[in-house]
Amino acid sequence: MANAEKSDLSHRIEAWSKYLGLVSALVSVLTSLSGNALIAYISLGVLGLIVGEHCIRVIFQKSPIQQVSHILLPSSVTQRGEKVYRYPTAERRMAIIWLAGLTSLFISVGGFNLWQTLKPPVSPARGNEILILVTQFQSSVSTESKYDFAQLIYDDLVGAFPDSDIRIEKLEDWVVTSSEDAQKLGKRTNAALVIWGKFDESFVYPRYEVLKSRNQISHFDLGHTPLQKESEHLEFTLGIEIPQGMVYLTKFTIGQIYYLDQEYEKALDAFNNALTILEENNLLDLEKRETLDWKEEYVYFYRANTFIDLGKFSYAMLDYQLAIKKNQKFAEAYNNLGVGYSLLGDSNRAIEQFDLALKNRGGSITYYNRGGVFFHQRDFQKTIEDYSKAIDIDPQTPLFYQARADGYFASCEYGQARDDLTVAIKLLKDDAKAKARALTNRGITYTKMGEYGKAVKDFEDAIDLNSDLASAYYNLAATKSLMGETEAAMKSLLEAIHLDEGMKTLAACDAEFDNIRNRDQMPDLTKPKEGCPPVSCP
Repeated sequence: MANAEKSDLSHRIEAWSKYLGLVSALVSVLTSLSGNALIAYISLGVLGLIVGEHCIRVIFQKSPIQQVSHILLPSSVTQRGEKVYRYPTAERRMAIIWLAGLTSLFISVGGFNLWQTLKPPVSPARGNEILILVTQFQSSVSTESKYDFAQLIYDDLVGAFPDSDIRIEKLEDWVVTSSEDAQKLGKRTNAALVIWGKFDESFVYPRYEVLKSRNQISHFDLGHTPLQKESEHLEFTLGIEIPQGMVYLTKFTIGQIYYLDQEYEKALDAFNNALTILEENNLLDLEKRETLDWKEEYVYFYRANTFIDLGKFSYAMLDYQLAIKKNQKFAEAYNNLGVGYSLLGDSNRAIEQFDLALKNRGGSITYYNRGGVFFHQRDFQKTIEDYSKAIDIDPQTPLFYQARADGYFASCEYGQARDDLTVAIKLLKDDAKAKARALTNRGITYTKMGEYGKAVKDFEDAIDLNSDLASAYYNLAATKSLMGETEAAMKSLLEAIHLDEGMKTLAACDAEFDNIRNRDQMPDLTKPKEGCPPVSCP
C-alpha cells in the first residue's frame, strides 16, 4: 500500500527531475561560454538547495509521529518506546541516487572550471621555441576605442618575423595588471617575453617581462666573471600621439627577441635601428618632456651584451659607458664594465665599477665578481667576505659556494672549504660535469686533512660522473701515493697525463709523487731547473 502510494515529496522530486538535465546542460554551457565560474556555482547552488535538501530529508528523516498521509512507514527501530516512522525504502534509494547525481554534477562543473583556470591561454612553447605574448593594454579612458597599442605592437612583430621559429601570440581577452601576473602567465605558457602595459590620455606605458633569459652565470662566463644580462622588469613611458615612440618600441622588442634566440647579428641591427630612431627624435626635439622615458640606456646595455656575444669587446665597453651616462644608477652596466676592466687586468678600476654597482643596489653577481678580483689580488679575507654576501643574497647558487671554498682553501681553512663544497654538491643535482669538479675539489680538501678514504671516494665518484676529468685522476693518484699504493697511483697518474699533458708539469713539482718519480713506467718527472712554486700552506 505504502510503496504504491507516492508521497508528495516523490511528486516534487519527479517534477524537478524533468528539468534537472536541462538545467545541468545550461549550467555547463554558461560556464564554458562565459568563463565566469560564479554563474555556474550560483546555478548549482540553487539547484543543490532545492533538490539536495529534499533528498537528504527523504534519506535521513525519522519521526515518532505517524503522519495522516501515510508518507512515513513504521520502522523496526523504536525511539522512547515508540515506533519510528521513515520514508519507504524505494523512495530513500531514489533519493540516494539523485543526491549522488547532484554531487557528481558539482564535481564535474567544479573540475571543468578548475581545468579552465589552469589551462594555458595558448599552447606552451616547446623546446627552444621562442614564444612572445602580447596582452591587451589596460585603460579606463575613452581613447581605448581609438588606440589599440597591443595590436600595433603585435602587427609590427608578426611582420618582422614572418617565416621564423619565433611564435608571437596576442591574447585578446587578457589584461595583465602586475608584474606577478605577467610572470605567472609566462610560466604557464613557457613564454620568453610577455609584453603588457597601460595607457591614459597622454601616455602609453609598455612593460616587458623577460622570463626565458639565459642563466646569468653559466651562459656567458668570461674567466668565471659573469656578465649581468636582461633586466626582468622594464617600463617605458611614451607620448601617446608620437608614432616614432611605437616604432622605436618595436625595434627594441625585435632586438630583444633576436637576442633571446641567439641571432646576435640580427639583434645588433634591430638595436642599431632603435638607436637611429632615438637620434632622429632628439634632433627633431620631439616630445622633450621630463615625463617621457624611452629607456635609452637599455638599448645601449642590450647592444653591449650583443657585442660581447659577437666577440666585439671594445664596442661593448663603450656601450656600457654610454648606458651609464644615460643612467648614473645603472647597476648592471657598472657590473659589466667592471668585468671588462677585470679582463683587461685593471683590478683597481674593476673594483671601482663593482663598488658603484653595489652602491646602486647591485646584487649577488657583483659581490661574486668583486670577490674574484680580491682573490687574484690574494686578499683572501675580502674574497671570503664578498662570496659570503653573495651567498646571503642567493643561497641556492652552487657556484658561490664553490668560489668561497676556493677562498677558504687558499687560506688553508680546509674544514670550511669542505663544508662549502658539500653544499655545492647537493645543489648541483643535474649538472654532472660541475658536480664532478666539486667532488674533486672536496676530495683535495679531504686529502689535505688526512682523510684519505673519503678523498678516494670523492675522486672515484667524480670519475664516474665524468671519465674525462684529468684533475680527478691526478688527485686520486696523489692520494693513492700518500697511502703507499704505488701501483694504483702510477696507473691513475698515467691516465691523467694521457687526458691532459699539462698534468706532467704539475706532477714534476708535487711532493706526493716522490716515491714513484723514478719508476721505469713513469714519464720524466724531473723538477724544473727554475724550481717549483712555493707551497701556500704547510
